Amino acid sequence: MLGLLAVSATAGATEKTDSVTIITSPTIITIKNTDSGSTITVTGCKENPNFRFKSESTSASSSDGLEAESLWAFNERFTNRPNKKKRNPSADGFCDFYAGAVIPSDADAGISRVGWEIGMLNVAKLQWRLSNCGTEISLGIGWDYRHFTIGDGLRAYRGSNGSYDLSPIPDDDYNSKSTLRNFAVQFPLALRQKISGKFTLEVGGIAMINSYTTGNSSWRTDDTSSKLHIKNLHQRILTADILARIGWRNTFAFYFRYSPIPQFKNSFGPQYKSFSVGASLGF
Repeated sequence: MLGLLAVSATAGATEKTDSVTIITSPTIITIKNTDSGSTITVTGCKENPNFRFKSESTSASSSDGLEAESLWAFNERFTNRPNKKKRNPSADGFCDFYAGAVIPSDADAGISRVGWEIGMLNVAKLQWRLSNCGTEISLGIGWDYRHFTIGDGLRAYRGSNGSYDLSPIPDDDYNSKSTLRNFAVQFPLALRQKISGKFTLEVGGIAMINSYTTGNSSWRTDDTSSKLHIKNLHQRILTADILARIGWRNTFAFYFRYSPIPQFKNSFGPQYKSFSVGASLGF
C-alpha cells in the first residue's frame, strides 16, 4: 500500500486520473527501474485472472532514495504474502556446519591439551514459529566429531577390562603420540529469537548418542616403530550438551557449547568435562 501511494503521488505530474488500487493475491508483479522513473505491472489477481494493472512514475534525483525504498516495500509486501500460508512446522536441512576448539575442564591427567571439533548441527530439522516476533523452536538431527591429543607425558593403551587407560611414557621410547576420538549423532532442541537488527540469539540442549569412540598410540624404540589401535571402548552412550549461539542473518554465527557429562563410564577412562567455542556457517 505504501508503495502504491508513493507511485501514485509521483505519477501526479504526468497523469491526472491517479488513484489507489488495491490488488488481492496478484499472480505476477514486475517492477522496472530506469534513470527516468519506474514502471509497476501487475498481472492477474484473485477475482480476475485476466486483470492487468500498470503504473508509471518519473523520479527526480532528490527523491530517488525514498522512491526506491517505497517500491521495495511494495514488492516485499506482495511477494512475501504466500509465506503466511507456509506449513507450520517447516523443514530445513544441511545447515549449521561448525568448527571450533574443545577445552577440557575438571580433567584427569593426560586430558590437558585443547582439542578440536567439527560437525553439522542440523543435517535435517523441523522448526515451529511460536510468534510473529521472530520466535522459533526447532528439533534436528546432526553429527559431531571431536579429537584430543594426550599430554602430560602419558601414553594411551587398552586396559584388561576394555578401558582407555593412560600410563607414563617409558624412558627408552620417543616420538610417542596418543589420541582420543569420538563420533556422535546429535539431536539439538533449540529456541531461537530475533534480536536487534539482523542478529539472532539461540539457546538449547543437545542429546548426544556417542556411537564410536577410539584411540591411537604410536611410538619408537631404538629403530622400531610401534602403533596401537584402541577400539571397543566403554564410553557413555548418551550424554547431553548445552548450546548458545549468536548469529547474523542466516549466514554466520559464534557458538559456545558446554559438555558437563564425562565421556567415559567410571573406571573405564579418564574423566573430564569440556566447553567448546567456535563458528558455524549456514546459521
